[in-house]
Amino acid sequence: MQRALWVFLFYTLIGPFIAALLAALYAPIAIWTNLAPYTAGDHTPFDVGNLPDFQGIAQLMAQAGLTAFVWSPIAAGLTGICVALIAMQRGSAHWAMAGAIGVAAFFIAYVVFPFDGGDQVTLFAFAAGLVAAAISIFLQKIRIFDPSQAN
Repeated sequence: MQRALWVFLFYTLIGPFIAALLAALYAPIAIWTNLAPYTAGDHTPFDVGNLPDFQGIAQLMAQAGLTAFVWSPIAAGLTGICVALIAMQRGSAHWAMAGAIGVAAFFIAYVVFPFDGGDQVTLFAFAAGLVAAAISIFLQKIRIFDPSQAN
């Protein structure tokens, strides 16, 4: 039971933090390359017109990071619950399984609570899966998961 609690806590506390960092790093790249949700209408990618006039890049990065930090605990909580249930039964969860659960939880959370992600939702789901897999590997390294059960 204690293992499940630690797994859930790691996913719900570290997952949103990493998601916020990734979103803050994605915002200036998306603005510059004219990717969603920062599409600048008819501007071509890598155009100076894509850069915002009314706000600074730092403010947009902060807004993207904060939005991701507030939205992502829903998906992280679903991932944490599923991986914790598997860890309770098996003693461990494989990183690929955790990544697949992270992608599925992201899409469930996106269907229930959609956000303006444009055509980049698949990329965000892939990032959620990578974060879930990375947390699973981290949990194996710090021996929250049973090393004898590692796949």
